[in-house]
Amino acid sequence: MAIKSKDQRIFPELPVIYFQRKVNNLLLFMLIFNFQLLAQSTIDSVPNQKLITGSYVSNPDNLLDSPTVTIIDTLLHSLEKSTTVQVSVVALESIGSADVFNFAQQLFVKWGVGHSENDNGLLILLVNDSHTIRFHTGFGLEGVLPDILCKRIQQQFMVPEFKNGNLNTGMLAGVKQVEKILTDPTYAAELTAPEAEEPSSWISFITFLIIFCAPVVIIIFIIKSTKGRFADSARPEFTPYPEMRLKRLTWIFEFALMPVMIVIFFGLDAGDNTPVWCFITLYMYFMATQFLRLWRMRMVIHRLLLVQDYYEIVEFIRKDQLYWLGIAMLFPFPFFVYFFYHLTRKHHYRNHARLCKQCHGKMRKLSEK
Repeated sequence: MAIKSKDQRIFPELPVIYFQRKVNNLLLFMLIFNFQLLAQSTIDSVPNQKLITGSYVSNPDNLLDSPTVTIIDTLLHSLEKSTTVQVSVVALESIGSADVFNFAQQLFVKWGVGHSENDNGLLILLVNDSHTIRFHTGFGLEGVLPDILCKRIQQQFMVPEFKNGNLNTGMLAGVKQVEKILTDPTYAAELTAPEAEEPSSWISFITFLIIFCAPVVIIIFIIKSTKGRFADSARPEFTPYPEMRLKRLTWIFEFALMPVMIVIFFGLDAGDNTPVWCFITLYMYFMATQFLRLWRMRMVIHRLLLVQDYYEIVEFIRKDQLYWLGIAMLFPFPFFVYFFYHLTRKHHYRNHARLCKQCHGKMRKLSEK
């Protein structure tokens, strides 16, 4: 009965606790919502500091520090005195869902930036939460500060700093560029001069292949042709390992045509990472050609094993020893491991039990002495 009485006291309190939690959540939501509304600036809420303190910078959310505001004020005061051009800088945390262009246009008109007779005003608007910088010019400045020039200033001097979180440095850099252009017309010409286009990474990669790789393939082909080292050569040089020789067309297809086809395939859609993926594919392909060589080696060793010519097997493996050392350096995985297997296999066949070619009896290996 005591337990029942205890339960009766506890459960009636649960709805009260649930209601209190709902109220707390609602209050928290309203607090966050009101804070967001306060953080969003409107046309009427942005203070025109030129009328209040004489400053050219409106910084209600304190995105810019005091030293930066002071430097900008000094530059723009000197600029207006020498050229009559009036520049206003506005740095806001957010304008909500408002369009940046329309916001800048309305603010420009409301404040009357620039002298009315010349319409030579400029509004630089920074909206932090949308990562947007906007230059809004009057008709009198469009010839001196066209859109393409404003875009160049933003992309070259301001956006890189903004991306690194340096709002002060970026804004000051932009204002300095505007001041230079408006006081020195020749500087504007220098800034708008077309930049020398740097060759893309894909073009550089193709150039590398043509200059360094293609000549190597051509030279190897010429050497093999002149020395009769193709299977279909008119005068093939004698070799006890004919399995290791390829026909001319087979060699061209394997070491020239296929690599070119791989490059063409990636070149159809050349992007920033194309050279990397093309190189990886070529690397994997040439690694695969070495597995084909291992298969041909296996055919040679199998043929010599049938006649128990262990001496020739050891010579065959020994002659390829330097070749596989080079391959192990070019393709560490897996041929670095294979190189040691290559040496072990040579040792195995060198010490393998042999039969006498005359009596077919088992032979005993003598010591090195």
